[in-house]
Amino acid sequence: MKNVIYEDAGRVMSRGQLVIPIEIRKRAGLIGKSLVRILLTSDKNIVIEPMKGKNYKLSSFLRDMSEDYKVYWSKEDDLKRKKIKALSTKRLKKLVW
Repeated sequence: MKNVIYEDAGRVMSRGQLVIPIEIRKRAGLIGKSLVRILLTSDKNIVIEPMKGKNYKLSSFLRDMSEDYKVYWSKEDDLKRKKIKALSTKRLKKLVW
């Protein structure tokens, strides 16, 4: 882990939202509507990084991501998705319209 400059706690809301404490936002240079990159490491740590500079555009982000060859979706994930889809379809068919 990199050197920790500041530490605080937060809570993930039911919709997945997380409030980043003001002191951390100030130190990271984040302002309203700032773009951030969110990463999940292999040891299940979540890393939130400010995007490169204030003028970092979506096209730059997409270009960076197109050069990223890491596999984020496995065959196991696909099997789970198919299982969930089948279960959802089954539940929907049971609904009375």
